[in-house]
Amino acid sequence: MSIALKEIEQAVWERNTTHILPGLCKSSKQNFLNQQKHQMTKSDITNALNNLSGWSCKTFNSYRANATGMKGFPDHFLFHEASGSFLFIEIKLGRDKLSEKQRSYLYGLDRACKSNKKAMSVIFPNEKLKCIADLTDFVMTFPKLKH
Repeated sequence: MSIALKEIEQAVWERNTTHILPGLCKSSKQNFLNQQKHQMTKSDITNALNNLSGWSCKTFNSYRANATGMKGFPDHFLFHEASGSFLFIEIKLGRDKLSEKQRSYLYGLDRACKSNKKAMSVIFPNEKLKCIADLTDFVMTFPKLKH
């Protein structure tokens, strides 16, 4: 990948295109950002998580009927039986925002996970995990798995 493309990709994920695309108007910059964000889909992320060696992944989303009381639960629940580790992953792409139920659920999960060094809740993408490869690398090394 060229240096220019790396700079653009970096700018997209940091939501700072001011210096990279100075000649574009605000709506053109937003269109560019939206196109870049749409390159990664929830299906792509789900497929990547389902193919992680040693991990089991259960997906919850709004397109499937969930049991009563599941509203607000994160999109993915992963567990690694050999290590006893588990992760809750909420996916937010494009203009998707956390609902109040999601915010409340994630807050509770985060508090519960803090007492367990082998558990964590994650909102993806974020500043550290910007692409699917970052997410899968993080999962595969969380928390320094011992098989």
